[in-house]
Formats: sequence, structure tokens, C-alpha cells
Amino acid sequence: MDEKKWRHGVAESMREIVFGLEDSFVSTLGAVTGIAAGTGDTHVVILSGLVIVAVEALSMSAGSYLSNKSAMEAEEEILKEEGKPATNDIKAHPIRSGLIMGIFYLVGGCV
Repeated sequence: MDEKKWRHGVAESMREIVFGLEDSFVSTLGAVTGIAAGTGDTHVVILSGLVIVAVEALSMSAGSYLSNKSAMEAEEEILKEEGKPATNDIKAHPIRSGLIMGIFYLVGGCV
């Protein structure tokens, strides 16, 4: 993959990258801080953090996939109603979006 294509792919995925990292930082830190204050048990805090990151990464991945797929289908339907041919210009790649969201949510959670 050449550099120009790679940079274009990163630019297309910037929403998922930023949202995944930011949401993971905030929600994981908040939950783990609350659990730490409530229990004071290191093992419970670590286990809770791992569970929270795993479950929320799956949830965010699914949400990103579904929202991108729905937007893509809606845009195709609008084009069809307007009598315009469906184009390949639609930028949403639902599976890719879901994977990127999940990966960056995991990265943020690990931090």
C-alpha cells in the first residue's frame, strides 16, 4: 500500500479513530475510578477494567458498523428515488469502520 493511499485511508477513518480513543479514555477511566474508590481491591479493579474495555469495544464496533451501514443504505435509497444511479463514491465501509472503532477503543482502554 503506497503512502498516499494509506494517508487517504487514515483520513477516511479519522472519525472512528478519534471517537474510539476519546470514548474509551473517558468511560473506562470513569468506571475504573469508581470501582477503585468503591472496592479498593486491585484485582477487582483490573478485572473490571478488562471486562469494561472488552464489552464496550464490541458495543462500539457494532454501533459503528450499523450506523455506517444504515447511512450507506439510506444514501443509496435516496439516489434510487431521485432516479440517479448508485455510485461508488459512498465513503462508508461498514465493516472497516466497525473494526477501526473497536481497535482504537481497545487501544484507548489499554492506556
